[in-house]
Amino acid sequence: IFGAPKKADVSDDGELRARQEADRKANAEAAELARAAAARRKQEEAERLAKEAKSGPASTNESNAANTEADRQAKEEADRQAKEEADRQAKEEADRQAKEEADRQAKEEADRQAKEEADRRAKEEADRQAKEEADRQAKAEADRQAKAEADRQAKEEADRQAKEEADRQAKEEADRQAKEEADRRAKEEADRQAKEEADRQAKAEADRQAKAEADRQAKEEADRQAKAEADRQAKEEADRQAKEEADRRAKEEADRRAKEEADRQAKEEADRRAKEEADRRAKEEADRQAKEEADRRAKEEADRQAKEEADRQAKEEADRQAKEEADRRAKEEADR
Repeated sequence: IFGAPKKADVSDDGELRARQEADRKANAEAAELARAAAARRKQEEAERLAKEAKSGPASTNESNAANTEADRQAKEEADRQAKEEADRQAKEEADRQAKEEADRQAKEEADRQAKEEADRRAKEEADRQAKEEADRQAKAEADRQAKAEADRQAKEEADRQAKEEADRQAKEEADRQAKEEADRRAKEEADRQAKEEADRQAKAEADRQAKAEADRQAKEEADRQAKAEADRQAKEEADRQAKEEADRRAKEEADRRAKEEADRQAKEEADRRAKEEADRRAKEEADRQAKEEADRRAKEEADRQAKEEADRQAKEEADRQAKEEADRRAKEEADR
């Protein structure tokens, strides 16, 4: 159940990487478009300022120099504003895409956890229904066997009672006929043989005692056999119930061990996936921080170089203006 990931999971990872790569390309294209738009606005602003500068009066060399300086400063201001606008738009676009990516990942994680919870509940419900069905079938089988055993014992008891009743009636009939025959013979012989009657009566008494003894022994034998049969049936019933109890306990123990093994494997699989997810997030966080640090350092270096270049150009411009002013004054002094 908890083996290697299915092919569908691998394809989902591939689709996720493909979407991430597409998002990265889209981000790069959006940033490039933002930079192009900023450059285009900067160029338009520079052209506008140049056109305004050309349309003004240019009567003297000083006004021409002022126009040139104004054009240069306007161009620098336009470049700065265009760069700031491009950086702001790129940052807003990156923030928006990062938020969308975080929302998407959160939704995917919630969907995955919801699916796992639904699968777990479905498995628990299936296990519960299977156990209830097994218990129901076991109870039905036990009831059927108990009914069959009760029917068999009832039939045996009825057969035994019927046989005993038939034997009793046959014995009574035989006794009755024997008594009638004896009475008849005794009546026929009473007048003729008194001595033989005495002998017959003695013999009849002996026969009666012998019959009583035989009946007593037969009853004791029947009681012994009935007790032995009852003991045998009780032992068989006890053995059957003991076997059913042992089978039930063995099944419950096997089910418990199987459930414990399944729970253990599920926990190990969940721990492994959680560790992989934590490692992946840690790596993404480290990559993100490294990229932010590299971008920050690159921006600081670019700002430093831009500042040095601006300072150098400002110094050169100041030196040039000072030299022009000195030359102008020297020329005026010479002319004067």
